[in-house]
Amino acid sequence: MTAERHLLPAAAVRLDLREERMLDLALYVETRERAIGLYLLALAENAMEVWERERLDTLFDVLVEVFSHPELIGTGEKDILESRATAVAAALGKEPDHVRLILAGAPRRFLLRTDSESLAALLDLVATRPGPFEARLVALPAAKHRPHCRQERLSGSSDRPADPSPAKLQAEWEVHLAALDRPGLLAAIAKALTSLGIKVQEARIFTWENGLAVDTFLVEAPTGTDWDLARRLIEEALGRPVEDPLGAPSFCAPSRPLSQAPSAVLIEGEVEIDNFASPWYTLVEVRARDRRGLLYRVASAMARAGIEIHEATVTTRAGVAVDTFLVTGGDGKKLDASSERALRPAFDGPLGGRSRYRRLLSKQKASVRNLA
Repeated sequence: MTAERHLLPAAAVRLDLREERMLDLALYVETRERAIGLYLLALAENAMEVWERERLDTLFDVLVEVFSHPELIGTGEKDILESRATAVAAALGKEPDHVRLILAGAPRRFLLRTDSESLAALLDLVATRPGPFEARLVALPAAKHRPHCRQERLSGSSDRPADPSPAKLQAEWEVHLAALDRPGLLAAIAKALTSLGIKVQEARIFTWENGLAVDTFLVEAPTGTDWDLARRLIEEALGRPVEDPLGAPSFCAPSRPLSQAPSAVLIEGEVEIDNFASPWYTLVEVRARDRRGLLYRVASAMARAGIEIHEATVTTRAGVAVDTFLVTGGDGKKLDASSERALRPAFDGPLGGRSRYRRLLSKQKASVRNLA
């Protein structure tokens, strides 16, 4: 436990307190008693600023609250799988055993973070294994608009879906996509979406046991977006190298796999690497000028460095994009020095082009908190 004494302080600084993030952390910590132990170890460091201590206290309170509701994290993989399969089967009128068989390969994190309505919408996408360059896509109006709009399911069909209305409800969409996992997959998806003027606000990437990647994107899309065209462009991008500059798709046969991409134009920004904020992943924060195709270029740079993206959150502040990625190296472990060196040369420009490990703990005395 001593080796993980920085876990809670780093998570408090880096992570927001959304339910799914806290569930992930609770699953790793495992018990309330271990959470208390990690909290006390953090206080014993006596190395936090006042605001860092306040964040730590807030995170600890939420974490303890999660442990007081064991139904939130389940008592095991089968319990979560069973509850999700039962709910989806009831919603779709299918046999629970059939749904359970399809979802059996899904990671626990995916089952926890995907609600039953979304699972029901994407079930057909994962029922069978897609082809090497096949993409299956379902676009749902964002949760707050779902009662008013119909979904669009696209999984290899060229039929043009009906255009939902009213138009203003098309601004935000939840897009689910299934394809075979491969290096550079997010870059290929981002390239296709960008070419249609679709802005990615958040991305969650999940790899199933059968090698299937099931990704969820919260996006802003122009009125009348052709989601079938988006799917076809993604399929074409899957067969092309990850390259710059962002170009218009040509629907030609692939000349090289994604892993053999040429070098790219430098990204005007800086990258910050944090190996403490998550128990499973390295947190990579990119600050760059908000330009068309930025997510594609950043994802391409990571693909060339052999870095696998598991989750991405995309935000813009005063014209500067602040994108946060949870990543691992090709071996599934947190990034090491060689992976950092491979990523750093992609960033340069007015924002500094620096790659640095954040010093999370500064020298500031912290008082011991009452845990009663």
